[in-house]
Amino acid sequence: MKRFNTELFADAFSSCIFSALLTGIVLFLMYKIFQYSKQKIHFPGPKGTWYNGNLTELLADNAHEYWLKWNREHGQIFENYPKDEKVYTGFKYLSGDGLFAQLNQELWKKQRRALAPAFSHANVRHQHYIMQ
Repeated sequence: MKRFNTELFADAFSSCIFSALLTGIVLFLMYKIFQYSKQKIHFPGPKGTWYNGNLTELLADNAHEYWLKWNREHGQIFENYPKDEKVYTGFKYLSGDGLFAQLNQELWKKQRRALAPAFSHANVRHQHYIMQ
């Protein structure tokens, strides 16, 4: 008859407790960051549900109609929030010294202006079949 290995059980139990505690801390911190950013930024926009926001509308077949409606109601929203240099340094390893990792705001504006025509409404509509 095999004996129950209490030491193995204790190790597994403590690992589960540690994982649950760590997950709880991470979720709590994510919630606090979300709450802080929500209060700080004050973006106008449609109200969504607490658990999935506006995901239902965005996944609908007529999602473009929601986008147009929200644009008429709330206007266009864009803001460039410069990040800490460490964030840009991380992006440089992935994308080089391009648009995503540009610290020089004037150079970023030039690069953005050069790319903007490629993503105009007419160009995207003309080439949407490639993205399907």
